[in-house]
Amino acid sequence: VGIETSIGSYVFGKNLAIWLHRRVNPLLAKEADVLSESGTICVNKSIPCLERRFLASIIEEKEQQQEDAKLLEELEKWRDSTIQQRKVYSSLHKTIHKIEYTVLILNEDPGRDLREIAFDHAWDLNALCNYNKVKRFGAFQKKNQASSILGIPYATIAFAMVLSAVLLVVTFSNGENAYAITRRTAFYAVLFAPAGALLRWHLSSLNGTLQGQFSWLPVGTLLANLLGSMISIICVASELKGISETGFWRMATPRAIKVGFAGSLSTVSTFVAEISKLLGSFPDHMWGYTYILTSIGSSCLLGIIIYGLAILGVE
Repeated sequence: VGIETSIGSYVFGKNLAIWLHRRVNPLLAKEADVLSESGTICVNKSIPCLERRFLASIIEEKEQQQEDAKLLEELEKWRDSTIQQRKVYSSLHKTIHKIEYTVLILNEDPGRDLREIAFDHAWDLNALCNYNKVKRFGAFQKKNQASSILGIPYATIAFAMVLSAVLLVVTFSNGENAYAITRRTAFYAVLFAPAGALLRWHLSSLNGTLQGQFSWLPVGTLLANLLGSMISIICVASELKGISETGFWRMATPRAIKVGFAGSLSTVSTFVAEISKLLGSFPDHMWGYTYILTSIGSSCLLGIIIYGLAILGVE
């Protein structure tokens, strides 16, 4: 009964999320419908929306008119030269996606091997590189003109102001009742959240880097959840060991690290999305179930070991 209820909750939550996503993002919903009906173009989901829709030939005229026509001509040259290899039945669409990711996202040169493949198939790689170069230069100029004060980006200034305000609240808040302490601890946790989120973002770059039989495993997300679980259980053990001690900082710091840093480092939403994708390969592969058991099992096992070692000697 418990397993059936869990699966039912998962299916309901997934369908509800899809419905809400379609309501909030009508352009993406329309894009998904068009691609589902055509079923022939393999879309590169790792690149920005404009480039993704333009290269898949599903961009709306209104959206296209908002962009520089001459700039899009370069992207059109790349699209036209690779159009036949973008089909789902082509064995080269993954290579095309890798080139686009390298140029448009990483802003790096594709390298000798990919350039040779592009040359052999008469792909206009220079047009793609020219497009990205001009676009980056234009974005750089706009950023310098309108998004900084004394050379410091607005986002950095806003981030520093928010953290400063939170730090003041944590430091100078008064109150010894449970509500005041909980509120103060919640603000304290905000100070640790950015570090956890940034670490998770860096770890996500490891997804897709494994080779061989484990190339399907989202190793970055797995590491993020394992580290988050380990740090969380260490904080719980630290709370237990210092339960007889008094003082806000001694009690609140482990809780703030657990909620702020470990909470931002670990992820459920990405984990569920990856499971949903991996379960699509069933019954040919057991990747989805293997990923579930590996993530939950290893987190529980490491948690038990770390917690047991941490509380040894605690009466």
